[in-house]
Amino acid sequence: MVGARVSGPELSTGRSDVQQSTGATAELDNHAGAQNGEVIMTHAETGNPPAARSLLPRWFTVKQVAQMLGYGETKVRFLIISGDLRSLKDGRSRRVLPEWVDQYVERRVAESEEQGR
Repeated sequence: MVGARVSGPELSTGRSDVQQSTGATAELDNHAGAQNGEVIMTHAETGNPPAARSLLPRWFTVKQVAQMLGYGETKVRFLIISGDLRSLKDGRSRRVLPEWVDQYVERRVAESEEQGR
């Protein structure tokens, strides 16, 4: 059985606590591999297939990039328009690959270090 491990004091008190804290029902310590109050929830119980939990996004929206960098969406769009941050058009939406975000951050760090000398 494929499942997600959930542990914590709030989950070890009984089935009703699990329902309240996770919104799903799970059996405590009844699945093979459960240890010390851990709850193992099957994907049917969590609502997420196992592969979906482990996939990382292949690209980000402008809003996601803004959240990651701590910028506003307007600033991220300005960075895209000015060419400082690469992006691509997907239909009507702008998308930014993770490596392009990394390149932007590395470039900003390098510029900062050069100015600090």
